[in-house]
Amino acid sequence: MKIYRDILNALQIENVYLITDKTIHLCMPIEIKKMSWFVSCDADNICGNVKLKIKYRNSFIYLDSIIAKKETDNIYAFTYEVNIIEKFDNEDNFKYCFFKDVREMEEKDTLWNKRKEKRYKIGLDEDRQKKMQFKSLEQILFLDKIQLPCIINNISYGGAKITTTEGNFHKNKKICISLNFLNPIEQISIIGNVKNCIIKTLNEKQIVSILSVKFEDAPLSFKNRLDKYVDKLEE
Repeated sequence: MKIYRDILNALQIENVYLITDKTIHLCMPIEIKKMSWFVSCDADNICGNVKLKIKYRNSFIYLDSIIAKKETDNIYAFTYEVNIIEKFDNEDNFKYCFFKDVREMEEKDTLWNKRKEKRYKIGLDEDRQKKMQFKSLEQILFLDKIQLPCIINNISYGGAKITTTEGNFHKNKKICISLNFLNPIEQISIIGNVKNCIIKTLNEKQIVSILSVKFEDAPLSFKNRLDKYVDKLEE
């Protein structure tokens, strides 16, 4: 499961540290695979037994762990794989709740990835608009500094097909889609890249672009909204 700020917020994880014999290093979680945590840290040559210190729900959890490997890349100074070796049971209720929350998020992430390419229609269908809880059928697309109206033809956890007015859309062009919801009122912005563009002429004066867009790490709030929409479609 790739880790982003909104996932940390949902899990109520504020900070993560690596504790060695000599010092404490602030680190950033990048990915979680069951009991293995991949973290970035500015410190070099951390190895052997460490403790993973996690601030969770305003309290701290300490987990016995082993640093398994270290890599360097262009994004992070050092990337470590931290294997949690501590055993725990239901008697430690705080740790049990922590791992339960993480496992549930991992299960959701697996489901989102399975549904990543499956598209769910909306278009100009008012019934589907209400199920999605869009404020209106027309949403907003930002292209550079230009604001354009758009219709969400279909949508998935990983992308969407959108109809908008004429614009300078080329492959891999970065755009932002602003989705407006009701119940509760919420505005969610999603960054995406144009993968394909078809231009159609409606009449002598009107041209529209039909875009296939791939999202860049759609926020958790959007995925939860789409979960509810899919549930309503499957009722």
